[in-house]
Amino acid sequence: MEDVERQYLQEVKQEILSNPDRWQKLNVRERDLLRVRLGLDDELFRDSFSVAQLFGLSVLRVAQIEAKALSKFREQ
Repeated sequence: MEDVERQYLQEVKQEILSNPDRWQKLNVRERDLLRVRLGLDDELFRDSFSVAQLFGLSVLRVAQIEAKALSKFREQ
């Protein structure tokens, strides 16, 4: 995983941890995907390919779900 991607994921993780009330806006699938991608349970960031394999999805679908989830999360 590249440093730029790791930095981005760290920033997203901090944003989520700083706003736990917004976490409830997401559906279970979105929360599960972000939990794995950001390593919220085990502190290990995972790339989209690894997450796609784990969830049985394409890398593109993982990116779509992640983008939608973050958009929902950031709505005020």
